[in-house]
Amino acid sequence: MNTRQSSSPSETYVSISDVSRALGLPSSVLKKKVKSGTIKAVTINGKTHKTEPVDKTEPTLDDRETYIDTHFAELKGVEIMTAEAARKYDVFDENISRWVKRGFIKTIRYKGKRALLDESDVAYCVAVYRDRKDTGHRLFNDDGTPYTPKRVEIDQSP
Repeated sequence: MNTRQSSSPSETYVSISDVSRALGLPSSVLKKKVKSGTIKAVTINGKTHKTEPVDKTEPTLDDRETYIDTHFAELKGVEIMTAEAARKYDVFDENISRWVKRGFIKTIRYKGKRALLDESDVAYCVAVYRDRKDTGHRLFNDDGTPYTPKRVEIDQSP
């Protein structure tokens, strides 16, 4: 991992590409977080560097169950209807219905014809949606984990 020590002995800079590899996130997502101010970064010689250490103990969205246990444990088993979830999490109900249909959100039970969903699954899917919606890629793999595009190496030899 390429790091650079700042003039302040307590700060180390880590390149965005190294953070991307360490966390398993596309660099476009990290750059978006830098632009929005979610991640502190500096530019050195035209390259952006993260100014905070990489926390490998923090679960990433790629580890679905651990992420839910860490961030949404209090929502496990809590029932929520599709329309209520759409309002609460400010997403289209069509997205939630699609995620239910694909098996990413569990249906706990039915109340009449209405499905009562597991709110921890809804919260996780919304977290993935918010993190990845502007990347230009689909959101989920078939197993419900966030989709990560495969990198294609281009042979540029003559």
